[in-house]
Amino acid sequence: SLSDAPAEAWSVLSVHGTADEHVAVLRARMYHRQHLAGGRHGLRLVDGAGHSFGAGGEGGGGGGGQGAGGSGPEMVASIVNDWLEGARRLNEQAASEEDGDNLGGDKQADDDDLAFYF
Repeated sequence: SLSDAPAEAWSVLSVHGTADEHVAVLRARMYHRQHLAGGRHGLRLVDGAGHSFGAGGEGGGGGGGQGAGGSGPEMVASIVNDWLEGARRLNEQAASEEDGDNLGGDKQADDDDLAFYF
């Protein structure tokens, strides 16, 4: 179970709106820094998004998180999906290296494989 896994085996993503009226961006950044030491923690800030990213009619700074990625909830879903895809790629790469499949180092990670973290 997840509760039995060591902290360094965890990957956590926080998505925070820069116009959050309940939790300051500084708190999100402090939380991020605090949890970097114990494992992997990613922080994605959504420019102009409020506390619930525009759900339920929230205004939240010029559209409640609406931007190039669509509505707030759609944007958050896109961020999470991208992050999960990056985590999947990193896990596959780590498993490949453990199995000895990457003998010559000829498979080099693309920059976007690592972009989903920090």
